[in-house]
Amino acid sequence: FICLFAAFFCAGLFCFAPVQPLFAENDHEILSDSLTQVGSVKKGGKITVPGFYFEDGSSFVNDNLKKYLKNAAASIKKIKYSSIFVDGYTDNLGERKANNGLSRLRAQAVKKELVRNGISASKIKARAYGSSNPIASNNHKNGRIQNRRVEIIIN
Repeated sequence: FICLFAAFFCAGLFCFAPVQPLFAENDHEILSDSLTQVGSVKKGGKITVPGFYFEDGSSFVNDNLKKYLKNAAASIKKIKYSSIFVDGYTDNLGERKANNGLSRLRAQAVKKELVRNGISASKIKARAYGSSNPIASNNHKNGRIQNRRVEIIIN
């Protein structure tokens, strides 16, 4: 755990105040050893893009997620498949309509990265489920992180 420091000008002197990192290790019990590791991929299988890749309220694709999806695309290209569903989900914070829109944006962002990495766009359908089908309790932070995920279903 590395704590970053920001310098602030205080009465003619610089003083340092700690800045909390975006994610602390203890906030993410679901982290694996490698943020970009994709498990085995097979037809009829599912790849879950963990929720810690998405900031609360965001569909931004960061560098770690790009690496993860690059690895996922490489694995998918090794098998025969007829179609892929990219299903976006959110936690239950916020308005239902906004969550449905956000889950759609997340699914579309993942689809775009898969296409960028060589998967045919015509074989991918992005779908939005909002806060439906939670895989963990939304009553605590780790549960909400797990619920804001994208699932890639390979048919």
